Amino acid sequence: MHLLPFLDQAPLYKQFRMDEPWDSDHNKKLIPMIPQVYRSPGTKSEATKTNYVGIRAKGSILEERDNRPIGFRDIIDGTSNTIMVVEADDKHAVVWTKPDDLNWDEDKPKEGLKSPSIRDGFLAALADGSVRVIMDDVDGDLIRRLFLRNDGEVIDQF
Repeated sequence: MHLLPFLDQAPLYKQFRMDEPWDSDHNKKLIPMIPQVYRSPGTKSEATKTNYVGIRAKGSILEERDNRPIGFRDIIDGTSNTIMVVEADDKHAVVWTKPDDLNWDEDKPKEGLKSPSIRDGFLAALADGSVRVIMDDVDGDLIRRLFLRNDGEVIDQF
C-alpha cells in the first residue's frame, strides 16, 4: 500500500487512514479499489487479492526483528542474490492491503511458488530491484539460498 504514491496512485493512498488497521470500517471500503498493477495476469483469485507477496521466514528480508528494519548492510549475500517478493499461486494470494506474506517453509521450498501467468515458473523480485523468472525445475535448495539474505552460501547463475 505504501507503494501507491510511486505508482501514480497518490490520491488513493491519501484516502487510507494509516492510523487505523488495514481492515477498519473506513479502510475496508477502499479494498475494492485495487490498482491493476497489483493483479497478476491470468489470476483467478478474488478481485481484491494480489499474488505478489513477500517471503516471511527466519533469515529472509521480512524476518521479524523486534521492529528493526532490514537494511542493505543486513543483506550479506548481496542484493542480486536475495529474493524479496514472489508471484505466488492463487491459493496463496492475499487481500492487497492486508499486511500478509507467504510464510515460507524450508521443508517445502517450492510450495505456493507458481505464477498464474507463467506456464513453467514464477516471477521473483530481488533486493537489487531486478525481476527474474524462476523456472519450476529449479532446485529447492537454490530457492532456499535465494530467500535467505545472510546464509553465506555462494549462488552461481540461476
